Amino acid sequence: MKSPENRHLLIPNPETAPLVRRMYRMAAEGMGTAKIARILREDGILTPRSYAQKTWGITKPKTYKDETDWADSSVRVILTNKVYLGHMVSQKSKPTSFKNRKPIKLPEDEYVIVQNTHEPLVTDEEFDIVQHAVRKKQRRNKHAFVNIFSGLIKCSDCGAGMVLQSPIRKGVVHNSYVCNRYRQSPKYCTTHYIKYDDVYKLVLESIQEKQRFVAAHHDELADYAKKLAGQGADSESKRMRNDLDNAAKRKTELDTLIQKLFEQMALGSMSQERFNTLAAAYENEQKSLKVKIGDLEKVVSTRHSNENNIMQFFELVGRYENVTTLTVPILRTLIDSIVVHQSEGGKILNRTQKVVINFRFIQELEFFRERGRSCCRVNDR
Repeated sequence: MKSPENRHLLIPNPETAPLVRRMYRMAAEGMGTAKIARILREDGILTPRSYAQKTWGITKPKTYKDETDWADSSVRVILTNKVYLGHMVSQKSKPTSFKNRKPIKLPEDEYVIVQNTHEPLVTDEEFDIVQHAVRKKQRRNKHAFVNIFSGLIKCSDCGAGMVLQSPIRKGVVHNSYVCNRYRQSPKYCTTHYIKYDDVYKLVLESIQEKQRFVAAHHDELADYAKKLAGQGADSESKRMRNDLDNAAKRKTELDTLIQKLFEQMALGSMSQERFNTLAAAYENEQKSLKVKIGDLEKVVSTRHSNENNIMQFFELVGRYENVTTLTVPILRTLIDSIVVHQSEGGKILNRTQKVVINFRFIQELEFFRERGRSCCRVNDR
């Protein structure tokens, strides 16, 4: 809400801030947007529009059934809004043209984001975990079994998600995963069948191994982080940051120049032919700058984030020290994906299967690629 003392400053609303934090907490625990919306409806929580009408008298056309009719999309908007991180986001849309003021949505990489403008309601880590979770489709299963690996486990060959299946044999439910593309049509992929219990065991052992790894290489990791920090301060990094600033400045100047071209043509002080020539030249330069800015941002961001990634992984592994049971928050915090390969050997005897577990923050760091083990095998005898 706007501060009563300063209308340009946002402050937490004491009535609704706890609800936002609760929604992020539920999402981090593995709840989908549909389930969160259902809980809010059952608890009689006012929708954002209903709250605005009752609190500030803001009226808009009524398009909902009742005051607590939460929709999945409303929950998703809140769970992906960076304003709760303490950042201000603008330039999400622009007019179609100077003649048509109807707004068109811009891609997210063109948003203007001003960071740390107000007090956040959630941490960067919480927000990142939730973004990872809301991208995953949540599916119910008829046995009410909690699929903690939902959205994380993938087929190595086609990239499709692995779907949980729970056949009942002799009165016992046998949970396992198969490639979803294979399940839809066997001609597109192979089964990649793996038992749920095997995935659970491998992931738990891999997390425990990473904890032992961090403990054994603590000093080496600290030195590696300092080395990365030094790379971020070298002359090459400074040059790239200057190039990035200059390119962003020129891109803004081109936006202004193109707008002035439209105005001159509309006022009749420029011919259509001249306008087409200049506009095409400016737009081509803009396209080149967009590619250049994207490449520079990726390099600069990678150099800057690698040190932070190590520190974050330190902190996260320490937080979940001595893990003996897997939960959705642990998996969402530590694991980026679990890639299952097709099994080799016989159906039962001499059967092996490669499983690659990709950890968040450290997967691309050279230190961990050289010393850390990120894949394992299931051996059935």
